[in-house]
Amino acid sequence: MCGCGLGSVAGSIGLFGAVAINIWKPAALDAAITAALNANAVKIAAAANAASAAEIIKLIKLTLLVPNIAGQPFETFFTATPYKNVANITQVVYSEFAQKCITRSSGSLRLLFSDIKRDIPFCQSVWNQAPAVSRTGEHISGIDFIHRTVQNIVTQAEEPANAAAKIAEATEIATIKAAEEKTIEAANEKKK
Repeated sequence: MCGCGLGSVAGSIGLFGAVAINIWKPAALDAAITAALNANAVKIAAAANAASAAEIIKLIKLTLLVPNIAGQPFETFFTATPYKNVANITQVVYSEFAQKCITRSSGSLRLLFSDIKRDIPFCQSVWNQAPAVSRTGEHISGIDFIHRTVQNIVTQAEEPANAAAKIAEATEIATIKAAEEKTIEAANEKKK
């Protein structure tokens, strides 16, 4: 019997408003987070791509000792090339190798130090590492070695990409949660 009088009073003193806000708050927050993640999917993917490209550049420079591609920084190359494009990365690195390390078009071998374009550390890194990755009795060509190396590097770059995507996603979620909670609490304060 004591609750029967609340029907006419509860709405006027704001009891239902606070209850409704507390019930709807998690659902509204989840919807806002989902919408924000969808809206920022490109931004999150860009963070992952940037982290992967940076890791690939670092590993190519360390593994193959390639300082740049055609005189341009790797960063320029990766603005137009997806980091997972193993075939394209392989081709570009191999073109650099062919230009700087393989025989001249006349068929004569370039003499060590005789060609100003020769990149001795890069050439030697490929020549010295290629036999290490070949199987017994198998000769591995420069392009095969570069392809295997690039494939391995791209695989290694997945971890930083995933970490960067998670960080970007967590940042978006935290931003949305803070904004939505302020909005909901402000609406709750107006009702009081």
